[in-house]
Amino acid sequence: MMEKTLVVFLVVVQAVCQVPLTTSPPPTLSTSVTSTPTTAAPTDRLIKIGAFNIQSFGKTKYGRLDVRDYLVQIVTQYDAIMIQEIKDVSETMIYKFLADCQLHRNFSMVLSARLGRSRYREQYALFYDHDKLTVNKYAEYPDPQDIFHREPLIVHLMEKTKGKELTLMGVHTDPDDVPEELGEMENAYNWAVGQGYPTNALMMGDFNADCNYFKASEYSSVSLATNSSFTWLIDGSADTTVSDRTDCAYDRFVSTGTGLFSNTTVDRFDLTFHLNVSQAKRISDHYPIRTIWVA
Repeated sequence: MMEKTLVVFLVVVQAVCQVPLTTSPPPTLSTSVTSTPTTAAPTDRLIKIGAFNIQSFGKTKYGRLDVRDYLVQIVTQYDAIMIQEIKDVSETMIYKFLADCQLHRNFSMVLSARLGRSRYREQYALFYDHDKLTVNKYAEYPDPQDIFHREPLIVHLMEKTKGKELTLMGVHTDPDDVPEELGEMENAYNWAVGQGYPTNALMMGDFNADCNYFKASEYSSVSLATNSSFTWLIDGSADTTVSDRTDCAYDRFVSTGTGLFSNTTVDRFDLTFHLNVSQAKRISDHYPIRTIWVA
């Protein structure tokens, strides 16, 4: 049922697997979540895209039946969702999660190698609805200067009805090196375009792009924040943390090209499921972020 593919970067093959298968001003720390009107389009061309850092996502967390049920409900709302912080050393739990989600949607998966500079490593997984979308190719950014602790996962996504294409770039930055890693995202994008990926792109994930990790004074040194070719769909006034003591916009979408995105927001699953902070944090310390791609 599942096929593993080895993808070569920096001349060495890294494991990445696939299972059946506007410009705006630089972001500031004081404006709000983008919520543009949805452009009229057939509903099958409105692709709901998400990014979700599922804190310490491994066998222990997935073994909690209530958490498992909530995670399946959250993730299967999306047509495509980039999952971060997968920490299962055996690399088996994510397949069980995929199988549980497949009971509700015809999901396929792209899975990165285990990424990191030490014994601590994480994976990315893109779940996507194979009835609506297809993946033409995928890769991990080769990162020639070794800037990233966890190199971005880059995916060439295509909508099946009209054949519209989009590059997805998922990343979980290291909190100690946020300006450096975000500064390299433009180079990662340029590399992807040079490899034939679509120029219309959506960067996503836990950027750690706020509070103590990425201060307002550091924005000017990061081209992703100053280059008007990049639009930050979620800015610094949002709160993507599941806590009553923090207010930080760690998780972000950044778009470039002519792709249309609307109704971008933070997915407050605690409100959906009527959970208190303690109950919600059993699921994750991050909320998912979501946007609509008008394909």
